[in-house]
Amino acid sequence: MALIVDDALIFHGDPCEGRQGALMTDGAAIAERAVEGAERIDARGGLVLPGLVIAHHHLYSALARGMPGPSDTPTSFREVLEKIWWRLDQALDEELNELSALVGTVEALACGVTTIVDHHASPRAIRGSLDVVARGIVSAGARGVVCYEATDRHGDEGFDEGLAEN
Repeated sequence: MALIVDDALIFHGDPCEGRQGALMTDGAAIAERAVEGAERIDARGGLVLPGLVIAHHHLYSALARGMPGPSDTPTSFREVLEKIWWRLDQALDEELNELSALVGTVEALACGVTTIVDHHASPRAIRGSLDVVARGIVSAGARGVVCYEATDRHGDEGFDEGLAEN
């Protein structure tokens, strides 16, 4: 759907000041000219910003919402990793990898984020996991860069497989 966001303060970052005007899209990207039949939005008093970027995310953390905490409260960052995050990443499979990427990306989009750099870990489903996570990001309508964590927590084989996945 083509769109005209009219009479907004538009900030694009270069130069570091906004300007009053209209932003037009052809339905897929910003357009140089208005498309005939475009929906018009009166944005008077509003601000248009470029999409935000999350430069370090763990999209599978979307699965932790509502998850019960450990029976004994972690007292250090390492204990938080051991008692929460490393247990969660051990439970991930292909389906959960894609669903967590989709859910995490939809949540990010709702906050104005359009690009995500995801640092992924799923030691029981390493091979192909980055393609699966990328599919979840793209299907939600965002852009992403994905990478697999470099760790020796799962021995030499897990390290080599994670490195190869990148």
